[in-house]
Amino acid sequence: MPKVTIEKEINPYKTISQVAELMDVETHVLRFWEKEFAQIKPQRSNGRRYYDQEAVNTISQIKSLLYEQGFTIEGAKKHLKGKSDYSSHDILSQLKHLETLLNS
Repeated sequence: MPKVTIEKEINPYKTISQVAELMDVETHVLRFWEKEFAQIKPQRSNGRRYYDQEAVNTISQIKSLLYEQGFTIEGAKKHLKGKSDYSSHDILSQLKHLETLLNS
């Protein structure tokens, strides 16, 4: 007799609490980012927020820009829109120039 596997349906949406836990940020941070970043558009149902995978990916990118790469809110907004004032190559060149000045 062949084995039959019954898989539980995976919900493609996550609540704000689930996303906050996944991203290791507080829920109020996510609500603030929703106001600041037009790219985060959770679906709402019965007064609750539900985030799809695209929104979760965007939140992850925003967290990285702000917390790991040191962007300001405005800088992160520009970066997400593809209008970053400086490329990483430009910044690296400037840092090398500063290092040369400091070492001389």
